[in-house]
Amino acid sequence: MKVLRSFTAFPADHRRNFTRTRGKECFRSSCSSLVSITQSSLRKLLAILGIAAAVLLLGTQAEAANYLWFKTTNDSDLTWAYSTSDSEPATGWSSNIGMSQFDATFKQKLADYQYSGGLNVRLVGDGIRTYTTVGIGNLAGGNYAILNNYPLLDIRGKGIYTTILKLKDAAPVSTFFNYVIEPTGYIQRFRLANLTLNCNWNGQSSLWSSPTYSSGFKTGGLAVKCVYEGTVEYVKVTDFGSSSKCTQAEACNQSPPCQEVNAAGVEAFGIKVVTGNFDQPLYEPLITVRNCEVTGFSRVKNGYCTGIVVETSDQEVTNIAAGCSGTLQVGQKRPVGCRTDGPNGTGNPVRMALVQANYVTYLFHGIAYGVASSENVDFIGNTATYCKSAFNCDTRPAHRIKLLNNYYYNTYTGINIGAWGTTAEFRDWTIQGNEIWLEGRYYNDYLCAAQRNLLANKCMYPESDIPWEPSYCVRLAGGTGGPGPNDAIKVTSNTFSGHCCIGTSFSGPDGYRWFYFVWRPGTSAPGDPPQEACVNDPNPVISGNAVTANLQSLPGAGNVNVLSGRITFP
Repeated sequence: MKVLRSFTAFPADHRRNFTRTRGKECFRSSCSSLVSITQSSLRKLLAILGIAAAVLLLGTQAEAANYLWFKTTNDSDLTWAYSTSDSEPATGWSSNIGMSQFDATFKQKLADYQYSGGLNVRLVGDGIRTYTTVGIGNLAGGNYAILNNYPLLDIRGKGIYTTILKLKDAAPVSTFFNYVIEPTGYIQRFRLANLTLNCNWNGQSSLWSSPTYSSGFKTGGLAVKCVYEGTVEYVKVTDFGSSSKCTQAEACNQSPPCQEVNAAGVEAFGIKVVTGNFDQPLYEPLITVRNCEVTGFSRVKNGYCTGIVVETSDQEVTNIAAGCSGTLQVGQKRPVGCRTDGPNGTGNPVRMALVQANYVTYLFHGIAYGVASSENVDFIGNTATYCKSAFNCDTRPAHRIKLLNNYYYNTYTGINIGAWGTTAEFRDWTIQGNEIWLEGRYYNDYLCAAQRNLLANKCMYPESDIPWEPSYCVRLAGGTGGPGPNDAIKVTSNTFSGHCCIGTSFSGPDGYRWFYFVWRPGTSAPGDPPQEACVNDPNPVISGNAVTANLQSLPGAGNVNVLSGRITFP
């Protein structure tokens, strides 16, 4: 059965119609009279003062006015033009330089406008057109040395399914990975819209199959670090992948066991947006990932992925400044709780990242959405389907996170917070209004993955003893730190359903297949995996949740609002 889910689409240029007046948000049409009065008064004042620069002041643009245009008609030819406005130029186009010169031209213009406001890039070929790149921002081979603190990079195509930016075959590698777009330094403001990023995993086969990268290799769509703004809208990422050193059997059964460079394998990312600045003006999220699609992940051995992940600080939350005010030093961030609309951490939390109305599918060996080293992040109205897991936050701290009205269908597990043995803290989470439909039948080949403990380079159990992993809608796993006023975990008004493990050949130690609504491992029944501390909150709020009709008659289905409530299938 194929389920279609509709969600609200936002126009790509909605920000242009949005402004602020006296601290309140409004559309420009409703603010126009006040803006006119303000500008008129300013003109009169400047005229009285005799300042000749009035026109220049009023005409100053907040964004760069450097536009680099690329156009192809057959995916092999290429012309380019420069302008100072966001309208495709009618004249001034170069002769055909060929697609092989795309990177060189792009690289040169990035350098030209480093100190004059940054660069807007437009890919405008008619029809379905593909531009090939070694990786924008990839330093390997001397390409794209985007300097740290670059003022603005804004890249846009003509449509999410019509403009394709594709990684070249055997693209140069930075350490053990390459991305279609991966600026190595910080960009003050980054925007990406209206195109597809094709990671060309099969085209990198000469790399991931090479002994040079036997310890791991990965490709991804976008990885960017932003100072003030990172906006990604109407972007599709496809054909990314990860290779790893070990197979599951090699990691568990060899003597000595195969040891991964990274504990659980090499993790690839479809879209990853990070920011480290906590001094952003309060009226705008630092990170926005909206109306994007991530699909088509491939793996070799134990590689895995996360489709969309955000971080509102690239530093661990323990690396903090002295307080909520004052100048941040290099490598510092504000303490948890400073991002509010009042002074010194008072008032209401201010959103720092918005992940909304995205669609992630066919990540059979991966996670759809994730967050790490963050606070004040909202995930709203997103869809995950045919993924191993819908949402994960495990080894790095995250606070004030909201998962609202998301739709997770045909995933093996739902939402996970925390991990075995982590010292990270996870505080003040709201999981509300989500629909979670679990499906166990697609994951027979790696159901025991969570039972391995590769951090200790050995298995907790021989695979033959426990070849299974329980299904769960929400799991509150490991995490340290005592309870406090902001530690509340709230799981309310969600709908849980699924086929669970029906049809699989795996079962728990008692011969049944286990399904949890809200699960704190180690607290419900003999045979559970080892005891884990709950996520900082000894008494999470679990209320108002419901199960669909196909589960209501099963033993244990009444435990939907009970921590570690479990139902079983024969």
